[in-house]
Amino acid sequence: MPGRIKQIIDKVVQVKGRGNPILIKSTKLKFTLKGIDPEAYTMSSPDDPLLIARVEDIARSFGVPL
Repeated sequence: MPGRIKQIIDKVVQVKGRGNPILIKSTKLKFTLKGIDPEAYTMSSPDDPLLIARVEDIARSFGVPL
């Protein structure tokens, strides 16, 4: 299902950002520092199972339930 990575990233940003632009930017920066560029993924991006697992691990480390 294309777009799964984008959905996970968007959920994490939404939960951690809580509508605050500074927290949203900070959360996206944390993804980037962990090697995942949130802006590089769209709903049509192909899903790589290894990358999905990595993004899910990052979400859990942020305390976001999936």
